[in-house]
Amino acid sequence: MGLVPSFTFLGVSAAAIPSGYLVDTAGPRATLLFSMSLMTVAMAMTALTRGGFTLLLVSYLLIGLSYGMVTPSTNRAIMDAYYPHHAKLLGLKQIGVPISGFIGAIVFPPLALALGFRINYVVMASLCIATIVMLANSHAMGRKGRREPFRSLILSALRHRVLLMVSITAMFYAWVQQTLLAYYVIFLHGRGGLALELAELSLSVVLLGAIAGRSLWAVLSERLFRGGNRRLLLSAIGGLAGLVVLALPALPPVFPADVAYAFLAGATSVSWNGAYVTSISEVGPRNGVGVFSGLSLTIINLGAVFGPPMSGYIVDRFHSFVPMWLVLGGALEASVSLIFFLLFMRIGNTGKEPVPGS
Repeated sequence: MGLVPSFTFLGVSAAAIPSGYLVDTAGPRATLLFSMSLMTVAMAMTALTRGGFTLLLVSYLLIGLSYGMVTPSTNRAIMDAYYPHHAKLLGLKQIGVPISGFIGAIVFPPLALALGFRINYVVMASLCIATIVMLANSHAMGRKGRREPFRSLILSALRHRVLLMVSITAMFYAWVQQTLLAYYVIFLHGRGGLALELAELSLSVVLLGAIAGRSLWAVLSERLFRGGNRRLLLSAIGGLAGLVVLALPALPPVFPADVAYAFLAGATSVSWNGAYVTSISEVGPRNGVGVFSGLSLTIINLGAVFGPPMSGYIVDRFHSFVPMWLVLGGALEASVSLIFFLLFMRIGNTGKEPVPGS
């Protein structure tokens, strides 16, 4: 089953750059309509799968392809509609991920137990159809960009050292986030025999912490940090997250401490996304937000795809979770140095906001 998330993130990575260019040419609304249509097909395929694991993997690959179009589309839509007051909204947009995860964790398990797991995919397909209807009847997000040659945009993004260094840093953030979400329950259950139900409750608290953290960082990003200083916020979140991860092996094995730690971990290790999407949306020209976002997502997904298996290898190699948490915390603190390098060395347009209409 480990292939399922890998195929999902493979789809996300494959879609990120082409969908970014589609956003910059056809516009965010058209791209989101295509994304939700593809997601509906993928959910229907998954619901109808009858024991065919290959078909299941294809379905999740399609889910990844459709999901990979969402971030470039929504980044471009917000930049078009709200620039220069976009930072808080870009951050608040990212709250939707943990909110939906929290709701899904509450609703889908009992629904699957009562009616079978396929009903969950039927529900999600229905939500996708409702989104398609909403988008089709909306006049928002209809702006199209200039038809810049794809080769020109992608080469510009590949040569943009600020974008690349922020993306490489966020790749480590993604590694830590996906590892925490994948292994936290197993760690709590195995460390002190905490009941699985309580361990899963702690994971739900991680998502609540992510909602709170993303809300806080979004407000701070708009009020206190501008331009290159948003990367200072991104580095601060990463530094705090690294300290939180390094402290995990010393956490006392009592449930109240697990819950408090889970909230703090969610507010740091799983809440960096808003500051990240704001940073990558600002570094390039506004008519290239989609391609720049797509390239960056392709890079950070390397951390999401290869990070958790590497974390699992560390656990298997040392027969303990402690070395894994120490490696993750150290990697976070080391990656933060890239952001500080951007802040204190003049590279590219580090301190500049994008020019309206560029």
